[in-house]
Amino acid sequence: MLAALAACAVIEQPPGGPPDFEAPVIVSITPDSGAVVPDLDDALKIQFDEVISETSGGGLERLVRLSPRTEELSVDWKRTAIHIKPKNG
Repeated sequence: MLAALAACAVIEQPPGGPPDFEAPVIVSITPDSGAVVPDLDDALKIQFDEVISETSGGGLERLVRLSPRTEELSVDWKRTAIHIKPKNG
């Protein structure tokens, strides 16, 4: 019985290649970086060159800042992009 328990799930990195130590690179920002958008209705989108993951424990809202900051932000991530918009927008 003890041998069967020892053979159960083992926590380790999945096989399939070397670890990725390179940071994702931003390939595009919509609307363009530096653009003046008086009333941002659509989400701002930051596109990366590879799949990204949310920080451990969540908290993307703490890592993203828009200027000028007028209200809280809703920040979501979907594979290779981060979508940012005002929570009330």
